[in-house]
Amino acid sequence: MERHNDYFGFNRKQSILFAVIFLTCWIFGLIIRFKEKKYLACLVRLIFGFNILWLIDILTIIKYNSILRLLNR
Repeated sequence: MERHNDYFGFNRKQSILFAVIFLTCWIFGLIIRFKEKKYLACLVRLIFGFNILWLIDILTIIKYNSILRLLNR
């Protein structure tokens, strides 16, 4: 049985697939931060999510099955 974590409860394989696809990673990151009412993190994701954070998300999804949360406020 696969453990569900980030990306709306998708399993590990689906989360890795969504992390690799640039557009879904960026959109899911924005939605997750907005849903958690972390507007500053949402703004950072909007500005930097298409390059640096995208690569970090791919690595953390593969290794930990969880997206990186830089700003927890």
